[in-house]
Amino acid sequence: MTYIPAERDPDGESNADRNREQPTEAIHTTRSAHTNDRTDTISASSDPSVTRPMPSVKDGGRRYDLSPDPATAPIETAPWQDTAPTARQEPTPAPAPRDDVARTGATSRPGPYAAPGRGPGDGSGGYPAQTAGPGAYPATAQQAAPRVPSRDLTFGIFMGQLLRAVFLLAAAVGVAYYALRTVPGQWADELALQEGEKALATLPTSWAPWIDMLPVIVCVFWGVLTLIFALAARRWTPLLVGLVSGLGAVVTVQLLKREFLHKAQLGIQESAMNSLPSGHTAAAAVAAMIAVMVAPARGRTVVAFLGALTTTLAGVATVLNSWHRPMDAVVSILVVACWGILGALLLRCLIRPERWRANRALGSLILGILALAAAAAGMAAMQTVAIDGLALATGGAAILGVSLVCAHQTARALRPRHRAG
Repeated sequence: MTYIPAERDPDGESNADRNREQPTEAIHTTRSAHTNDRTDTISASSDPSVTRPMPSVKDGGRRYDLSPDPATAPIETAPWQDTAPTARQEPTPAPAPRDDVARTGATSRPGPYAAPGRGPGDGSGGYPAQTAGPGAYPATAQQAAPRVPSRDLTFGIFMGQLLRAVFLLAAAVGVAYYALRTVPGQWADELALQEGEKALATLPTSWAPWIDMLPVIVCVFWGVLTLIFALAARRWTPLLVGLVSGLGAVVTVQLLKREFLHKAQLGIQESAMNSLPSGHTAAAAVAAMIAVMVAPARGRTVVAFLGALTTTLAGVATVLNSWHRPMDAVVSILVVACWGILGALLLRCLIRPERWRANRALGSLILGILALAAAAAGMAAMQTVAIDGLALATGGAAILGVSLVCAHQTARALRPRHRAG
């Protein structure tokens, strides 16, 4: 091996003075064994255009021959030079946003690191196509969060609730007029009352005390369940609003029966005293209504449906006991539902929006409409045919249909309209 004398440094100092132990590769002349061709491999020269300085290879005083066989391998960059590139690398331009990112509006992090030593640790880089999301690095630009209203009440909701309450009140007035002031209404109610007495006589005697106490049992059941709901979810404001609404419904029922509604004497019903609306049915409906208002949003439709069924049982029990007629129970349920709608409107003004749930109670609405259709068909059949038990069945279908429709209206009135949370 031969060495080429050190060149003069541009600054005036000799490279040999500073790097006396820096070897340079020799000029090898080889001949091919088969073709006898002469090949010159230049790895260092005095010509700066064809030479490059060799790195320091001093290691414990030993020198390494870095000149590979030119016939088998070219000169490559020494393995310890990969962390110190000789030329400045231009930063890699950021990739264009992907189509799915542009559609969804998500912000992606830059691709591969734009410069050595930069990465997610210093907040200047990230992995390719990494989008903002759970567990990802914070995005550079976040979308503004939607503003959550402080109350779930708008002018449209306010007017809709009022119209719903007016509709229920108008239905109660219409049923009361039909039951007290018309011949078909008094006749259908009286016939259902007589068939109820006959049906109770056919039942086992041990059932009579339970049927008498059925409205009270319903009230106690829903009262205990309401307290459980309030304690579990700390819904004290809905409980207070429900109690106020229930008190208003009970007072309204008593005032209507004793002061404002009077039965016309048409010679059809034996008793001249007015029994419409039913206080027992109103109490059971109020207990169920309060439970619906206090119940969590997730199970509110189920509670409303069960409340309609128990209210129907209480209403039918009053007919079997000859306390009230079917239309007495129907008017009571409508009045309680009207107060429940007003209570739901007040509740929207007092509490923040609940977590959005569907809670459409379509099952109760569909079953209620079918029951009302059956009641209308039974009422029409009563005018032409005489079937034992038809009047009682028609009255029971009317009570069930109205209870289910009112349960649907109450659940809809409490349904959150804003998708908050």
